[in-house]
Formats: sequence, C-alpha cells, structure tokens
Amino acid sequence: MKAQGRIVKGVGGVYTVACGTRIFELSTRGKIRLSDKLEVGDFVTFDPQKGRVEEILPRKNKLLRPALCNVDQVLVVLASSPAPDLGLTDRMLVFLEQNGIKSFLAVNKADLHPEGFFEDLRFQYGRAADGVLCFSALTGEGVEKIAALLQGKLTCLAGQSAVGKSTLLNALTGLSAETGDLSRIERGRHTTRHSQIYALGPDTFLADTPGFSEFGILIDPRTLHEYYPDFDQFAGQCRFRGCTHAEEPDCAVRAAAEDGALSPARYARYREWLERLKKEWERRY
Repeated sequence: MKAQGRIVKGVGGVYTVACGTRIFELSTRGKIRLSDKLEVGDFVTFDPQKGRVEEILPRKNKLLRPALCNVDQVLVVLASSPAPDLGLTDRMLVFLEQNGIKSFLAVNKADLHPEGFFEDLRFQYGRAADGVLCFSALTGEGVEKIAALLQGKLTCLAGQSAVGKSTLLNALTGLSAETGDLSRIERGRHTTRHSQIYALGPDTFLADTPGFSEFGILIDPRTLHEYYPDFDQFAGQCRFRGCTHAEEPDCAVRAAAEDGALSPARYARYREWLERLKKEWERRY
C-alpha cells in the first residue's frame, strides 16, 4: 500500500520521509528509476513495507543554493544592526515573486531599533512583501506571531549574517540548533553551504538556508517592474502600457516616488538595479 510524505533528510541514498507524525527511512533501490534527483522538501509516494521511494510528485518550486523544494514562504530576517542591505532584500523579493513564494520581512532586535527604523521598513515593503513583522528573538517579543505564521508550511529563514536567524530558530523550536536534537540535513560534509530542516509539527517545517542570501539574479530588464507588486497600485495610470518606470514620460510610478506616495529610496534602488541589468543584458545578449 502506497503512502505519501515529504523528504526531510537525505544522506548516502537513504531518505528520511515525514508522513504525518511518523518518520520513515527509505531507499530508492529496486525496480524504480527516478527521473530527477531527490531533494529535501520533495513530496514522494513510497511503499512503507518495502522501505522504498516510488515516485517524486510534481514540484511547485526549487531553491538552488542550497537545494530545497516546495517552499511555501521565506522569512527574510533584518535588523538595525548590522545595517540592512536593502538591495539584497529587493533581489530576494524579486526572486520570490518570480517563483510564486510568499515573502515576509521579520525585523529583529525590536528593543534596539532607532526611532522610525521599523516604520520606514514597513513603508518601503508593506506592499512589496506579504507582511512586515517586528520581533525580538532575545526577549521573545513578537515570536508567537511568527510561530503562528509557520503552521502547516515549509518556511525558510534567510538574511544577512548576525541579524539573529539562529536565535530566532532556537526561539521557534525551543531547542538549540547546535544540539542536533532536531532533524538536520547537511549538503556535503566539507562545505558551508548546507540546509537544515526542522519538523515543528505535522506538515510544519522550518529551514535555515545560509546560502540563499548569497546569490545574484539576472533578469530581462524589460520585465523587472513586473516583480515589484508595490508598483502595481500606480502602474495603471502610466501613459504607456509596459512602462518600465524609468525615463518614460508621464510615468505614474516615478511620480508617486517623487511625491512620497511610494518609497523614494526603494524606487531609487530599483532604478539603479535596472540600469545595471540593462548593461549586463546588453553584454550577454
């Protein structure tokens, strides 16, 4: 009798699969030949009696660094110190928008924010992400709201170093990420690029993805604006259909940034990135 579950670990051809509250150790040996490499996060059908994976179910998305499939949402962790790299944050959100993955900004160190810091981030990203949350991993403020957000989903933590991802991870799991008490996946014994996935409950998983912050993204500059959902409320008023919101006359998005209805800082970063993409696109194509 076949069952269905999710891969939470893969080492040496042996795959740990979570099925409800049960865990199975499975192989792919036997008559089947999988057309694609199994990855953490994959949904599979398996034969629990034979201890064998039968089929990989269709993926809705895949992160490459590190490899992780069927991600529901990403929690981009920021803090006032170290100063946030908002250009990196913008690139992350575009990547997630491209791949149909929900994005949330989680702003740590609530007890240390300078005046207006969180409010400015909420202004910049309130319509760009699916939510902007404030918390303190140290004091526990706001952690319950984040925990509620994770239920029934595979969530990834991403962000710069030293913003408190590990502290948040420990606060959410109730254990230390260094103790090994939770499910842990490592991609390569001698590499720093690895993924850790934690089972927080039935169908609820949390992954720490250190490599996810270290990526570049090349996109057709003519389509970049399509991945800025905060532009949408103004874009319909632009004179030209398909306006890239750069130098076109009567651009409502540019006017909104000039008037302060749209974050001038985020718009300026968009323009800078757009120009870099144009040069890179011309060089390559």
